[in-house]
Amino acid sequence: MKEQPTGKRARRDPLTPIRRQYLALKAEHPDKILLFQMGDFYEAFDEDAHLLAHDLGVTLTTKRLGKAIHVPLAGIPVSRLNHYLARLLRRGRHVAICDQVTPAGGEGLVERKVVRVVSPGTVEDPALLSARRNNYLAAFVPSQEGSGIAGLAYADISTGEFTAMQMTREESLGELLRLSPAEVLLPPDAEIELPSGISATPLEGGHFDLEACRGALASCFGTLAATGIEGEAQALRAAGAIVRYLEARQPQALRHLTRMTPFAPTTFVRISPQSFRDLEVFESSHPDGSLLSVLDLSVTAMGGRLLRRRLRQPLCDPESIERRLEGVAWFFSRGDLRRQVRSELSGVTDLERLIGRVR
Repeated sequence: MKEQPTGKRARRDPLTPIRRQYLALKAEHPDKILLFQMGDFYEAFDEDAHLLAHDLGVTLTTKRLGKAIHVPLAGIPVSRLNHYLARLLRRGRHVAICDQVTPAGGEGLVERKVVRVVSPGTVEDPALLSARRNNYLAAFVPSQEGSGIAGLAYADISTGEFTAMQMTREESLGELLRLSPAEVLLPPDAEIELPSGISATPLEGGHFDLEACRGALASCFGTLAATGIEGEAQALRAAGAIVRYLEARQPQALRHLTRMTPFAPTTFVRISPQSFRDLEVFESSHPDGSLLSVLDLSVTAMGGRLLRRRLRQPLCDPESIERRLEGVAWFFSRGDLRRQVRSELSGVTDLERLIGRVR
């Protein structure tokens, strides 16, 4: 459909109606790549077009959108959105997806609106997620002057997992790096360095305001007491920052967060992120050379994620270790039953993420 300016006002305005529509939507999402649907393509303009061309290797060209106005343009097919969106998210981009919401072919300008805003830590669509690892959105709150206590919270909105804690700055940073979240929310005074692969999202200090965070958590869980951290200010600030971030950007995701799991650091062996790398627990310089790749014979995505969590947080309590080993020994000694159970489980879908989508 050709969308043409009409009337005297249009002749005076150097911009086409579609350019004005785009600029109005872009003004609402200035810090995100705006994918603007034009028929069978999502198009990006101006600086967004340069980012799209750089990140995805698509052609950068220009498009006329007004009298003597040519703007940079790059586009991707609507049918390939998930493929390209996953690549953008892996590069830490935040993306606003703008769809046509009225049929093309009628008179006047096609109505468009942003239907989804996605960042690395707020992905719900299984097609954009790694099946065998959690996709965590984390928040880190540095220690206040004189306290030495920092706050850390993380949530996976695809499964509903939500945890918050407060420990020393060094312990919190260690847990954050072991966690390797997709995205971390940070206040202005965080001053931490993150490895490549973890997207940092800086937010204004007011986003971490304690009273505002208390209110957000109480609204999410019904009462503040339901969080189990009502007396831990730094943990409340970190957890509340996540809830407030989702309220503003993806409020429907809050329905997945129905409970907060307590974090008991004394029940786990503390292994530094560097030791994890040296021991090649999760990654190796050789294909299939990591400990995880050797151990992971699970037949469901849920089992793969559980194994990864258990390797990240190995138990140190003898009784808990014995109970876990007893379960392993029970199945090991019953080969026929073990094979039958594995056969039955191989047909089980990802119930954790499926339940999250229908809540």
